[in-house]
Amino acid sequence: MDHTVKLIEFVEKSFDAKCLGTIKNEDGTIGHAEVQIGDSIVMMFDLVESDLETPGFFPLYVEDAEKIFQQALQAGASVVTKITELAFGDRVGRICDPFGNISEFKKGWRY
Repeated sequence: MDHTVKLIEFVEKSFDAKCLGTIKNEDGTIGHAEVQIGDSIVMMFDLVESDLETPGFFPLYVEDAEKIFQQALQAGASVVTKITELAFGDRVGRICDPFGNISEFKKGWRY
């Protein structure tokens, strides 16, 4: 399945990600790709027929959770949980991207 190019475009629009590079397989699918989101490196690849489909879960600490949350919605994500403040001070919200991955945005002790 060739979702990686679309996923890279989504995370660039939603999370201000920067694509660090891709390596293509002989058939043109993505065998390996890396994007940087804040200070995190996320690796991804296209599925081949023998792979099980396994959506990802991305817990991300960001400087502005509300901004990133809104960018993700504008890029086609849906709300899983609205941004809320937790008892210990973190602000957390979750979205589901068009490919089934769940991303959790946190602003808290790391920023």
